[in-house]
Amino acid sequence: MFLLLSLVILTSGFNVSAAEPRTGQIVFSSNRSGVWRIWMVKADGSDLKQLTKQDGDDHDVDPVFSPDGKAILFTSTRGGKAGVWRMLTDGAKPERICDGDQAEWSPDGKQIVLRRNERILTRDLASGKEKTLTPEDWPHCSGPAWSPDGKTIAFAARWDAGNAVCLVPAEGGKPVKVYDKQGACEPHWSPDGSRLVYET
Repeated sequence: MFLLLSLVILTSGFNVSAAEPRTGQIVFSSNRSGVWRIWMVKADGSDLKQLTKQDGDDHDVDPVFSPDGKAILFTSTRGGKAGVWRMLTDGAKPERICDGDQAEWSPDGKQIVLRRNERILTRDLASGKEKTLTPEDWPHCSGPAWSPDGKTIAFAARWDAGNAVCLVPAEGGKPVKVYDKQGACEPHWSPDGSRLVYET
């Protein structure tokens, strides 16, 4: 059974001066340059870099590091249609993978899960083979997230009555609704796979 949590900020008992130095890098999208582009910054806030710099009014959003940290998956409207793209972490060698958006990597980096036409599907990066995971009569599916163990995909679905967070086996199967309160959407897994956090 999974425990779903809304965002909670804990402040008591936290000694800022004793905190470990922040390391690593953060990749994000911003329109600080006028249009939405992909940026990177060190976790301590230094060394801000713009990774996508093409001309035009298209948008680059939803960046995600690959599991090995060597590539970035993102959504771009280049060419006039939303598509899933991949590039190296320095912004080099951008390539379009397929139509769709909101893509995330599988834990082994060999597949991606994405949204296309409000349905959730997986795609094998080597072969291009795709599998649709959500039924045709499930409307407005979005925000897919692959579990750390690679077995399950969480996603959100929206009906007239509200939103719900659902789970479906990554290999295909019947989706199961696990939470439908407070307009839950955009689920994300905890590193150990025991919890889901969501936006509302």
